[in-house]
Amino acid sequence: MISTRSAQLDTDNAHCASLGPDGALMSGTIQFPSETRPTSSLATATSSPLAMVALLTLTGIYFIRPYEWVPGMIGFPLYQWVMIPSLLVFFGKWTKGLSFAALKEFPISACVVGLGAIVLASEVINNAAIDATWGFAKVFLFYLLLIGIVDSKTKLTIFLQGYAAVLCGLAGLIWANHYGLVHLEMGYSVDAAMAPVDNVRIEALGGANFDPNDTAVLMVSGILVAGHFATVARPLYLRPVWLAGAVAASTE
Repeated sequence: MISTRSAQLDTDNAHCASLGPDGALMSGTIQFPSETRPTSSLATATSSPLAMVALLTLTGIYFIRPYEWVPGMIGFPLYQWVMIPSLLVFFGKWTKGLSFAALKEFPISACVVGLGAIVLASEVINNAAIDATWGFAKVFLFYLLLIGIVDSKTKLTIFLQGYAAVLCGLAGLIWANHYGLVHLEMGYSVDAAMAPVDNVRIEALGGANFDPNDTAVLMVSGILVAGHFATVARPLYLRPVWLAGAVAASTE
C-alpha cells in the first residue's frame, strides 16, 4: 500500500514538474498530435523566378497579341516561340498536372482534359481541320503552366499583378493612340469586307480573333484586380499607380 501510494506521488510530482511557473506545459513532456493540413500534389517547395517571368510573358503575349497588329511582327509565331521553350524548361511543373492523382484532386483539370478530348474527337469525326484543337491546346498548355508554377499565395499575387498590369497597360496604349501620342494599326473588323479601322479600339484587344464581349469581360476583371491592389499595395506609392490603371481601363 505504501509502495503504491509512493508511486502515485512520484507520478503526480512528475506531472507537476512538467508545468512551468504559470501552469503552462513544458515542451517534451506530453506529445500532442500536430495539426496537419492537406497539401496539394501540385505544390512545390521552391520555384525559379524564371518560371514566373515566362508565365507573365506568355500572359502578355496571349492577351495583347502583338503579332497580329505590330508592323514587322504580323504573322510571327511569337507565342509559340515563348511557349515551347517554357514547356521544355519547366517540363516537370506542367506535366505533373496530368497525373491521375492530380486529375483526381483537381476536378477542373480533369474537365479541361475531357473538353480537349471532345474537341479533338469532334474534328476527327467530322473530317475537319484541327484548328480548334490547336487553339484549345495553346490555352490548355498555358493552364497547365499556370497551375504548375503558381503554387503559393505570393506567386498568385504576383501573377494577378502581372495580369492586371497587362490589361491596364493595353488601356494606356489605347488612350495614347486615341490622343495621337502613338500611331498604331490595331484594327478590328466584324466583316471581312470592311476595311480595318486605324484607331485602336477596345474591341481590338487580342486582335481580330477576340470577341468584343470577351474583351469587355477581360477589361472588367482587370479593373477589379487593379482596384484591389489600389487598396492593399505596398509600398503605398504604388496605390495611385494601380488606381490610375483601373480608371484608364474603366473609361475605355
